[in-house]
Amino acid sequence: MASNAGVSSPSVVAVAALSSQLTGADDIADLSPRSVLPMHGTSDEVRSEVGSRELFELAAEAKELVLYPGCGHDLD
Repeated sequence: MASNAGVSSPSVVAVAALSSQLTGADDIADLSPRSVLPMHGTSDEVRSEVGSRELFELAAEAKELVLYPGCGHDLD
């Protein structure tokens, strides 16, 4: 998970997570005040958008959730 790299490296200034899952993201709140941007397609056939929604809820500020209506796992 990209958040792990962000937490362990002070050189990471923000994390963008595409079609996210929660596995390995339990430290996402530790990224704050760095930005977190989960993005997910609402028609993802591999992972439900619920993972990105929950990731967003776990993240501290600054954060933004972007959902792409009708897009699949590849955000096409």
